[in-house]
Amino acid sequence: MLGAGRARNGLGPFLIRFLEEAGVRVVAIAGRDLGRTQELAEVLARRHGHAVAACPDPRSLAQVPGLDAYVVAAPIPAHRAGLEAALAAGLPVLAEKPLLAPEEHDLVPDLLDRFAARRLLLVENCPWPEVLAELAPRWPEAFAPPLRRLELRLSPTQAGREMLVDSLSHLLSLLQALVPVDAGTAIRDLRWSGRGAASEAMDLEFVAERPFAAVVLRLLLRRVPEQPRPAWLAVNGVRLDRTVALPDYAMSFAGAGRSLRVGDPLRALVYGFARSVREDAHERTRRESDAIRQRARLYQAIVRAHDQG
Repeated sequence: MLGAGRARNGLGPFLIRFLEEAGVRVVAIAGRDLGRTQELAEVLARRHGHAVAACPDPRSLAQVPGLDAYVVAAPIPAHRAGLEAALAAGLPVLAEKPLLAPEEHDLVPDLLDRFAARRLLLVENCPWPEVLAELAPRWPEAFAPPLRRLELRLSPTQAGREMLVDSLSHLLSLLQALVPVDAGTAIRDLRWSGRGAASEAMDLEFVAERPFAAVVLRLLLRRVPEQPRPAWLAVNGVRLDRTVALPDYAMSFAGAGRSLRVGDPLRALVYGFARSVREDAHERTRRESDAIRQRARLYQAIVRAHDQG
């Protein structure tokens, strides 16, 4: 795993826990500081009962003998180096979102093509869709087609533009899970508030135009540095508030007079990745590549519109 620590609220420790639960041994890690990486490797070795190597950089990490997969959980600027190292080593990858930094998004299609040419699975860590199958039976009135409106409130730890960079993939992945999104899907009518560099609140509304249909999307971001961080999802006007009970991170949703405890979507995504790697799932490899390609295209259009003012 590249980026196994918890700096800036990273997901490395959670990913390691879920991978180990899924029967996947995390046998090597790399980070920005080799000394701290070595300390963390020793902690992980004691915790999980097997050796964990500390590597100085993404390339040496990918070259550890016997690897079956590679996880990119580092901050966004390190994603490209990690992905390139895994690709060169022929390893399937679970990567934190966004796949590449916004200024590198023009490189996403070529990167996806090269992963596809080697038939390597590449999954972007967008776990929100994993809860939809549990929510839909409890709130059928929200999920009955057609999808007309989709809203998501999140509480990132960053401020300003970084809130959008960190959170936008979640909304787009939910859209993809609910309706087909392809090359014919376009973004229009973008409306913003809170675009200041130090802003701790940002609202974005836009329309995803699809053949014969359109969906209004809204992303509400409020900076919340510490847990628990509020979040809610609204589908066709039915709002479902998410609560997370610490310290075990038990998750539930409530709305319209009903509530439901759900499994951790990150755990579900990690388990699914592990299963696909074991099964060499070619169909999922193609499906994930297509999804990332369309999500990156829409992501790039929105972030560019933000930056152009």
